[in-house]
Amino acid sequence: MATPQQFKSRKDAHGYLVGRGYDIPYRTFADACAARKCVVENNGKTILLSSLIHYIDNNLQRGGRSVEAYADEKVRLEVEDLRERVRKRQLENRKEDEAWMLRADHEEQVAAILGASQEMVRQRFDMECGRILHALGGEAARQPELVSLLEETIDAAFNDLAGTHEFDIVFSGVADE
Repeated sequence: MATPQQFKSRKDAHGYLVGRGYDIPYRTFADACAARKCVVENNGKTILLSSLIHYIDNNLQRGGRSVEAYADEKVRLEVEDLRERVRKRQLENRKEDEAWMLRADHEEQVAAILGASQEMVRQRFDMECGRILHALGGEAARQPELVSLLEETIDAAFNDLAGTHEFDIVFSGVADE
């Protein structure tokens, strides 16, 4: 049977599409005709085969998936890809954020430094104990001299603390990566 060069109605043209394996609802086809994707002749009913072939080439795929459906799927996949990129960047940012110090961590560090400074003062007193005892000579009247020596010792300890020393302080509960 030969293919007609024109179809007498939209219904006939739709039947031709369905017969050729295109799963397109009649309403979708009628809407496409109204949107002039498939040109209906001036009499308002006739559709030429060339117009129908042009519509098939530009708007349909076998199995009823239109170009718009593929475009929608492409957009959906692009959005998924963008979301995945955002998730990866957020993960990278979280890893980068680990390099920053939280307030609680800062307070722990300050406490550790104060603890280290206290220990440093004690060590200085232990190191200077002989000099202090010698300077006192066991005389209570030399108390101002003792106070002066203690202040010098404290100043020396905090100067050590303020220097370019590095402290190795271990915090419990912190995981190394």
